[in-house]
Order: sequence, then structure tokens, then C-alpha cells
Amino acid sequence: MTRGVSPSETIVKNSLLRERNFGVFEGSNVSSFLEEAKKNNMGMREFTPGKKFAFRITFLRLEATFDFSEGGETTLRVQERIESFYKVIGTPFL
Repeated sequence: MTRGVSPSETIVKNSLLRERNFGVFEGSNVSSFLEEAKKNNMGMREFTPGKKFAFRITFLRLEATFDFSEGGETTLRVQERIESFYKVIGTPFL
């Protein structure tokens, strides 16, 4: 069941809230992605198409993610976006 939006409510769009980018597998069947992940001995969360490496550093309470992947988005980058969104809305990320 879908609830409508009342006149007192506002829908806010935020580019930080979106699905994971699957690179060359974007728009294709999930079974193709899973098959490629299996070929690389990885699960869906670990596998990133064309992934080279990604890491996060924290310095003086500032965090930055360096994502050197080609094509798909790493799960580390997805987590970084979610954390950024929580900071925008002023809610601690658990």
C-alpha cells in the first residue's frame, strides 16, 4: 500500500541517495554481475567491475575516500555517500 504525500510534507531529492553504480553491468541482469563476481572468487559486496583499489583515510577528524576504480562503484564509496547524507540531515551514522 502506498501512502500519498500530504500538502504539509515535502519530498526532497538528494544525489547522495541513489543505488550503487554497477559500471559495465549497469542495466543488465543481476545474474551476469554475480557470474563475473564468482569468476573473481568474490561475493556481490566485494566485487567491483574493473576495480583497482579504494581506501579511506582520516586526518584531524576529516575523512576522504580515494576510489581508483574503473566502471563500477565500490561498496566503500557507497558507504561514504550514506555517511555524507546522514551528516547533511544531521543524524549520526551508526
